[in-house]
Amino acid sequence: MIRRQSSLIQGVFRALLFMVGLTAFQQEAAGQVQLNSGDRYDLIHVGFGLSTRGLPVYAGVEQTIDDQFSAALMASFQSYGENGSAGSWTHQYLGLGLQGNYHFIELDADDLDLFAGLTLGWYVHNYKWAGVGVAPGNYGGNAIGGFQLAGQIGARYELDDWTLMAQLNGGLLLSGFLVGLSFPL
Repeated sequence: MIRRQSSLIQGVFRALLFMVGLTAFQQEAAGQVQLNSGDRYDLIHVGFGLSTRGLPVYAGVEQTIDDQFSAALMASFQSYGENGSAGSWTHQYLGLGLQGNYHFIELDADDLDLFAGLTLGWYVHNYKWAGVGVAPGNYGGNAIGGFQLAGQIGARYELDDWTLMAQLNGGLLLSGFLVGLSFPL
């Protein structure tokens, strides 16, 4: 079971890297698009985060529903090591989520898009013994997975030819702060 989850995590991580590379390739064309206040575009998001469980890498695709609502598919991956008295463990987390946001267009400045919403996420946690010898029979770490509901608040800001995005998440296993770029499709 753990080996199958590890293969799944590695496959999704490769897909995320491909999406990041594809987005970086499209950056030149996207940089020529001027976003105007009040206009909504379908976007690709890529970036990194801060978390108590490693450095998350994330990517997402956002679809505009109307002037004030949008929906997105988000994916994240992170890995970190945990040291204890018995030895070391390595952890990998893969998260997939459906995100809905409300955009506060009545509060937006010319180049600013403020939003808040909810994410229904599904997370897989894979861990393995990285210490010397046989792994202890009773794992004392914190392994959680499955479906979870979280809230987020965030903003996008247009700076020259770039659209910067920042988002604070809470309520999920992988709560933290995400920073990245948004590109129009």
